[in-house]
Amino acid sequence: MTRIDPPPRGRALLAGLTEAGRLVDDRSSLREAIGQSLHAPPPAKAPPSITAAEQRRRQALAHPHLARGERLAAAGRWADAAAACRRAVQADPDSAKGWYALGRACLLSGQPEAAAAALLRAVDLTPDNADAHLAIGTAFDAQGQLLPAIAAFRRALELAPHALEAASRLATLLAAHDQQAEAADILLRTADRAPPGAAVHVARGSAHGLRREPAAAEAELRLALARAPDDALTWRLLGQVLADQGRIPESREAAARALRLDATQTSAFHDLVRAGRVTEADRVLMDHMAKLVDDPRMTPRRLMHLHFALGKAHDDLDEPAAAIARFDAANAIRARLFPFDRAAWTRRIDRIIATFTPDFVRAHAAAGVADDRPLLILGMPRSGTTLTEQILSSHPQIAGGGELSFWTSEAHRWEAPPADVPGTVARLAAGYRAALDEVSADARRVTDKNPYNFLAFGTVRLAFANARIIHTRRHPVDTCLSLYTTFIASRTDYAASRADLVFFYREYLRLMDHWQAVLPAARFMELDYERLVAEREAETRRLVDFAGLEWDAACLAPEANRRVVHTASVYQARRPVYASSVERWRRYEPWLGELRELLDEVPA
Repeated sequence: MTRIDPPPRGRALLAGLTEAGRLVDDRSSLREAIGQSLHAPPPAKAPPSITAAEQRRRQALAHPHLARGERLAAAGRWADAAAACRRAVQADPDSAKGWYALGRACLLSGQPEAAAAALLRAVDLTPDNADAHLAIGTAFDAQGQLLPAIAAFRRALELAPHALEAASRLATLLAAHDQQAEAADILLRTADRAPPGAAVHVARGSAHGLRREPAAAEAELRLALARAPDDALTWRLLGQVLADQGRIPESREAAARALRLDATQTSAFHDLVRAGRVTEADRVLMDHMAKLVDDPRMTPRRLMHLHFALGKAHDDLDEPAAAIARFDAANAIRARLFPFDRAAWTRRIDRIIATFTPDFVRAHAAAGVADDRPLLILGMPRSGTTLTEQILSSHPQIAGGGELSFWTSEAHRWEAPPADVPGTVARLAAGYRAALDEVSADARRVTDKNPYNFLAFGTVRLAFANARIIHTRRHPVDTCLSLYTTFIASRTDYAASRADLVFFYREYLRLMDHWQAVLPAARFMELDYERLVAEREAETRRLVDFAGLEWDAACLAPEANRRVVHTASVYQARRPVYASSVERWRRYEPWLGELRELLDEVPA
């Protein structure tokens, strides 16, 4: 295959995209990096190197090849179309139309690297071509280069503010980097500018889903299906919204319908296998999905979903060797998409510990407010935070807030002491009270089960001395194995390798040890997942007592709680409390690798 190298401006453009996409130390810097748009200056006009007559001759030579490429593309013969378009640009290297057609053909025939190179040449010739920027973003996305893809999609939207496909692709990647609010805003803004149609309703439905407004999301998606009843993507999105509401049978049917319409919807397959236990009757579907691994249409993210889903299916069928092979394949892709920077993470933990010294905590102990509504549940992801919240929010006086992003978005500001601590604490207290009011203005307690609030424990204590904080703990190997074998929509870059999981877990313990050494012990509770499962009523009563409320038997039936759940535990939250996840690691003992080091760190 002929190699296509980017032209000089294309190389500069690629360098700008790469710089916009570099991994950075913390989430605040990440937000700045992915907020950068591509504002490259137009290329300087080079002096003509060929005569007008020569240009016409080249165009005439290229025309039949380009026309043939267009006919082949219309027939879906993308590899042949790419070959024809390649001959066209060899005949006329200055044909922006030819390079764009070649880029699309390469992209749709499973050649994303060649596609990106060709499309960069098209942009070099026509820098304001929104379709070319959209296609470049798609090519980067297909290679797993997510942050450069974000920059390209942003540029496409700047050039064509009504382009729903660019908005949808951009929103998907922003949400993957925990930027749900911006993703929703982009979808709604673009939908307002786009011509009426099913795609507008899909965009609005997706935005409401990101904003955790499932009723509004469902309404928009059903309007889209009324216009386009055979759209697989819409059925998949509807399935996810129904699952969030606990309507699992309807969710399964929507995911199955999406797969019947488009077998490449690997996210729908992932949703389907997560929604229930896979049985021998599902072998045919598993075999069909396994064949998609070699399908050129599979982007890295689709392949990742596929491997995670097949891993879960084999796990259900008690085939741990086959399951771990799939989970390893999924995590190899996750590692490429989301590389983890250990040094950056250590620096972040170091900065937090350096800020929250005993003297600092004592000096500002009275800075906060007396509100006792906050009931935070934090710890490692997959440690039982969702189950704990399901139990507590079954109480009529407790409202479940889910994973609020308030403290995690503020945590980076406290990696050095702010100049005005009292003023900053007052602002945070007012902002968090408003966030709690959005969940419920009447409940005596409002839960916030964002596990990463362990990063902001000290800040929470300064702002709300009376907040109750529950630290959930689970066997460290079970916790890390669950992270390794679970796809989580938000970034879990540290979960893609066993060694990184061990490292992250130990850094989490280091910070929790610090908090317990410097913060008051009042209104803090540790809850062990294994004990909660084994001694459910006693531990549930302890939880309700810790919340400062009268006992209510509804807390013993968390599976009956109909609140909306948005986490990776959405399906487990609808089941009665079960013990099958306790010591799950023993089934995978031959493949634990570095996770075996954590066997000596089981909480006492």
